Amino acid sequence: MDAEELAFLQNWEVKRKKWSWGKVFFNTVIYVVLPIVITVDFINFFIIADTNFGFFSWEHLWEFMKTFFVFSLIIGSSFGVFYWYSNELKFQRLTQKQEKEKKNTH
Repeated sequence: MDAEELAFLQNWEVKRKKWSWGKVFFNTVIYVVLPIVITVDFINFFIIADTNFGFFSWEHLWEFMKTFFVFSLIIGSSFGVFYWYSNELKFQRLTQKQEKEKKNTH
């Protein structure tokens, strides 16, 4: 095993014990979902000219919040699940590889 794989094993072993779905969900919502929803909202209002209501209106705010909620649920939960399971599978694979190498050296 190379140094990168060993570093991943050590890092993920610590992270998986301190794993917090809420933290991953919150970070995904803030850093991924919010920019996407704002961009979609601006494109929808200013470029496509979907002007069913004024930009600074309660209807527009309600529409923005519904979009934000739906995107948060879909993207936030999918990214958390994908991130966890991809790292967990890699961790299991590398752990098995490490055990095989230990058996072969003895």
